Amino acid sequence: MEKIDLIYQHLQDNAMSVDEISEHNGTIEITIYLGDWKHSHKRLDYLMTLIGYELVKEVEEPNDDGVYDDTYTSVHFYKFKG
Repeated sequence: MEKIDLIYQHLQDNAMSVDEISEHNGTIEITIYLGDWKHSHKRLDYLMTLIGYELVKEVEEPNDDGVYDDTYTSVHFYKFKG
């Protein structure tokens, strides 16, 4: 099974929904659109640590509506730490 498929299956097994998963130069990139900061973004980071991945950075999309909210869109970048 391919790395992306294994990650996708792990997230599905833990009832975690993400919008996109890809790999570029050994870095896993996972996008969450309008996810809650705790129940989506932080939970994703935790679930990825369970399978040996470490968050390298998170790039948040700008919120154009000017309203502060607990939901936002971002791309999470992970490296396998073993």
